[in-house]
Amino acid sequence: MFADKYAGKSKRTGTITIKHEKGKLQTEIKVEQSASGAVFSVDTEKKTVDKDGSFYNNAVSVKAGKSAAYTVEVQDCDWLGITSEETDDFDMGLLKMSFTGRHFIWWRHRIQEISGQM
Repeated sequence: MFADKYAGKSKRTGTITIKHEKGKLQTEIKVEQSASGAVFSVDTEKKTVDKDGSFYNNAVSVKAGKSAAYTVEVQDCDWLGITSEETDDFDMGLLKMSFTGRHFIWWRHRIQEISGQM
């Protein structure tokens, strides 16, 4: 399958029909082409970390247009950091990073000692 580049402002759709030579069996494939403009999606809106600092899955996938730039920032939270590679080293985590295009981002949790508790 091939599709032309599209500069329209709204998505467009089409249908491809595959039909058996005797005409009794057929399948239709719906095709949707996105409008031009900003492409930006994030695969999750929530992450959970346990008391030991372990995430079930600490990666976040961000999809953006090939040349779209974006910033990832941890705000008002000194116990989280972000990296552009998978690591267990919190010191590699940053509070702000800039990217272009598609990337995975990993979250890191700082382990904090709490004194004075029995």
